[in-house]
Amino acid sequence: MLQGAVLTVIAYPLLLAWAAYRLVRDPASRARTFSIAVFAIYLIEVARVTLFPIPLDRAIIDTYMPSWVTPANFALFDRMGTTAQVQGNILMGAPFGLLAWFVLRKRSTVRVLLVGAGTFAAVELSQLLIGMVIGVPYRILDINDLVLNTGGVLIGIVAFLIIRLLFRIIDPRIGDQSGPYLSYARSIMTPESTPVAPTSDSHPSLP
Repeated sequence: MLQGAVLTVIAYPLLLAWAAYRLVRDPASRARTFSIAVFAIYLIEVARVTLFPIPLDRAIIDTYMPSWVTPANFALFDRMGTTAQVQGNILMGAPFGLLAWFVLRKRSTVRVLLVGAGTFAAVELSQLLIGMVIGVPYRILDINDLVLNTGGVLIGIVAFLIIRLLFRIIDPRIGDQSGPYLSYARSIMTPESTPVAPTSDSHPSLP
C-alpha cells in the first residue's frame, strides 16, 4: 500500500523551501505567502485523503477489491454513502470557498466557485486514472462526491461573504492601525475605490 505519508514527506519540504525562498526574495510578500502556504496545506491534505492509500500489492487488491466495483458512478443522488461520508464531502469543499479569496488574483463569487468545482473534478479524474493505472477501481469517479464538494465550496463562499461584511463594519473602528496582514486583508475585503466620472459642472464649456 502506498500511504499518504509519502505525499506529505515530499510536498511539505517543497512548500517550506518555496516559502523561505519567496520571503528572502520579497520580505514584503509575507502576508500573501502565508495565505498561499495555508491554502497549499489544505490542498495537500485533500489529496492525501482522497487519493491515498493506493493499493499496489496484487494480493491486497485481490483480497479487498471486489470485481464488481465499477470505476465511475454518474447516477446523481444515488449511492451517496453514509451520512458521515456526505458530511465529510461537504466539509472538504468548504475551506476552498473561504481560502481561495486570499490566493486568487482575480476574485469573484463565480470564479471561486468554478475554480473550486474544477479542482474537485480534477480529484475525481485523478482517482479514475490511478485506478486505471493499477488495474483496479480502488476509488471511483463519483458525480455525487463532486456535487457535494462543490456544495461545500459554496458554503465556504457564503462564510467568506459574511466575514467580509463584518470586516467592513469593524475595520473603520480599528483606526489607523496597519500591518502586512491587516493591509492584505483590507486589499481583499475592501472594494477598490471607483473613480468618479467627470460631469459638466466640473468641466464647464468655454463660451
